[in-house]
Amino acid sequence: MSARHRISTMLALSGWAVGGLVGIVFLLSVLGLGGYFGSADAGIVALVGIVLGGGVGVVGGGIVQFAVRAAMAPALPAPPVAPLAIPAPERPIPLREGGLWAAHHARCAESVRRFHALVAALAPGPARDWLADLGAKMDTELDEALRLARYGEALAPGGDGHEESETAQRISARLEEAASAFAATLDRAGGIALDISAASDFEAIRAQLELLEAQAPHLRGGQEA
Repeated sequence: MSARHRISTMLALSGWAVGGLVGIVFLLSVLGLGGYFGSADAGIVALVGIVLGGGVGVVGGGIVQFAVRAAMAPALPAPPVAPLAIPAPERPIPLREGGLWAAHHARCAESVRRFHALVAALAPGPARDWLADLGAKMDTELDEALRLARYGEALAPGGDGHEESETAQRISARLEEAASAFAATLDRAGGIALDISAASDFEAIRAQLELLEAQAPHLRGGQEA
């Protein structure tokens, strides 16, 4: 143990006593140097020095003792922080390969894929931009078709077209209509692509584009299953 540590330990244990003793010695020394002990009242002077010096020393030593104890106290470890509970992401219901619901979705997805291929083959221009915007909307509708197919998979795994659940039957009917609508949209878009090649201006085919957009699948706008 080093001398510094021993002194700190002593002050931490009895700093008030050390302070009192130092205070008495200091004040008596000051009084002695001042010649106060040569008078007839030397005893009273000594008593005053002891009381006053000791009192001040005890107070000062107590403050030093408190400070030293605070400095020597080990740092308390921070309370453990509980990790935030992060809910596990829900796993989507997979569509059973070869099942009815997977087949419904595959038909819709194939029509959308071919629609995008058709748009990519068009020459740049307003009509192509219009059809590209419609393609983005069809992507959204395809997401809805996948959601409905997963509902069906949850109610009637695999599906065989003869589900007992009335809701599963409604979902199957909606997906059948959606697949037909996606295919019809693709076919009409092909006809418009031919007209685009022959049209001299965009206004000549605007009405066809507006009709195509109105007749495209609108699963999200339809009645929920």
